[in-house]
Amino acid sequence: MNNNHKEELASVYHCFQTESGQRVLKWMKETYDYRVSFESDPYLTAFNEGQRSVYLSFINMMEIFKNEKKE
Repeated sequence: MNNNHKEELASVYHCFQTESGQRVLKWMKETYDYRVSFESDPYLTAFNEGQRSVYLSFINMMEIFKNEKKE
């Protein structure tokens, strides 16, 4: 993993550790975590899944950062 990627992981992690970040993360979890993305319009389904994907990417980045800190 290169230094830029490590910095990005750290930035996302530290951003969501703030009080404001925790509120945003809570809102994203409530909005996107268990939402069904499917709609009858395939473009709307793709849009919904894209929103959910951003949230899941942040969660994944924070997990990677936490695991690397332990090593």
